[in-house]
Amino acid sequence: MSEMKMNYIFIEKETQDSISMCEQIAELLGVEDSKMKSGNLPMSGFICLQDVEVFYEISGKSGADQYFLELSTKARVNRAVIALQTLDDTIYQSPKQTYYTAIRVYDGISESYCKRLYPKYAEFERSLRALVSLIVTKAYGSAWREETVPEEMMANLKKNARGNLPISETLEQMDLSTVEEYLFAEREVVYEEVVAGSGENANGTAGKTADFEQLSKEELCRLLEELRPTSLWERHFESLGSQKKWKEKIVGVHPVRNKVAHQKRISGAEYKQYRQLWKMAAVRPAAIAASMQKDVVSEVAKSLRIPQTMRDSIATAAKMSRLMNISGIVNLEDKGDKTEDNGLENNRD
Repeated sequence: MSEMKMNYIFIEKETQDSISMCEQIAELLGVEDSKMKSGNLPMSGFICLQDVEVFYEISGKSGADQYFLELSTKARVNRAVIALQTLDDTIYQSPKQTYYTAIRVYDGISESYCKRLYPKYAEFERSLRALVSLIVTKAYGSAWREETVPEEMMANLKKNARGNLPISETLEQMDLSTVEEYLFAEREVVYEEVVAGSGENANGTAGKTADFEQLSKEELCRLLEELRPTSLWERHFESLGSQKKWKEKIVGVHPVRNKVAHQKRISGAEYKQYRQLWKMAAVRPAAIAASMQKDVVSEVAKSLRIPQTMRDSIATAAKMSRLMNISGIVNLEDKGDKTEDNGLENNRD
């Protein structure tokens, strides 16, 4: 059975009349022991909270202004969290903080939360990259890097990868902030090229710039749309949902990612909030399957005037989805959330 622990340093700020720092700590824990008054340290024993046995040890030098407290329990995870959190709240909500400053040295409660949240974060990021990879390779084939990754971003990715960056690892080199920029940043439009392109001949070669008075309403609307700076998401991913909705999902993950990845403190309320966030931000297999079946890329290719032969070749990417276990890659269904805590508890018994 695994052990969950919390460690604290207590620094005396103001001396309380006739009560030592050691006795104050014991009082916080609800421990009444005549041995506390003797000042002989370390002092240890057990506290029972809601049928959970918690071991405590107070150590330090008698008469010093710093003391150390360790709390630990071998109870199941959820019960251990409740017991240790109760004691933690007592320490940080006590009016006796006038006399001491308490510092968490080791936070086993947050460690437990991070261990449970990290797999969800990791799967979300992998699933998002899988989704992006499937869509951009459908649209651009092996030239997707050249066509969609800005030069400055590509240079930074190669620098971080120490120069050698295979195409298959390009998306992996992007952190979540870079993926966000890649998907949602508006691309610069070279207006002269777009306007000149509007005068293409029937065979696709450039002719003189079109006489706008001769263009149909549909042609003018298409030209105006091409003149509008758009993001990669707007051009290729809109069938999966609006850019605003997906940007909110990804941006919402940032604070969670920071706390989980860097093992920072997470409260019980935050843990519940973050679990709900993963459910809302989940990249569902059904969404990817739908995008494949609709053949969204063919429509995109037509709007970009990609030759039919290329359209036919990239359309075959949809067939690949049947050969790939997409649901296995991006399965973040709520069903898994319900069994997670129980599974973790069983592993800790």
